[in-house]
Amino acid sequence: LVPDNAREAAAAMIFSPLGSYLNNTVAIRDVSGKRRNLQFTTIIVGNSSSGKGFVDYVSDFITRRLRQRDAASWAALDAWQEQKRTAAKGDPQPLKPVVPLQLLSSNMTEPALLERLKALESTTARAYIKASEIDELRKFQTTGTRLGGGQDIILSAFDTAPYGALRVSAEAVSTMTVMSVNICASSTYPGTQEFFRQGVERGSVGRCDFSIV
Repeated sequence: LVPDNAREAAAAMIFSPLGSYLNNTVAIRDVSGKRRNLQFTTIIVGNSSSGKGFVDYVSDFITRRLRQRDAASWAALDAWQEQKRTAAKGDPQPLKPVVPLQLLSSNMTEPALLERLKALESTTARAYIKASEIDELRKFQTTGTRLGGGQDIILSAFDTAPYGALRVSAEAVSTMTVMSVNICASSTYPGTQEFFRQGVERGSVGRCDFSIV
């Protein structure tokens, strides 16, 4: 299923979902001697129609057991949604269950990401996000942060840094957690250059593993 010109890239991208599958049970020491859990941000770069689409089915194959882990959590969320839908008018609304999900969609808002990461705090799990295009990471940008362009998630994930928001509205997500997530994204050469235009001097480029198709 993997094109011949993409075999090295396929091998490189395995580490992002694998780091999440291992649930922080494996650690390494970096060049400074600091102990780190397995955190990977892998960027697959290639021309249009170069075969980058292999990322989707390789990722889906590797993460099939993560989907099995998430199944019970999705069932609990579906049951909560059904309870909300069928609740009689005036009855108390059912409380949303706090359940861990490791496989996160790149098509989610920053508050939703914050909520999902908070739910993982009580576990040893690390979330995993696959973005078909690197631009999808821009939606996770925290308003007012120093870097912009969606690169804060890469910097924060590398250090498993504190991550959160304080909102005025009672309906908004206000909490603090850590950015415990692995990422795999693909892009064209121009798209990659544009995304990291602000990040060369700030260090986000050095936090990624790049592989060429």
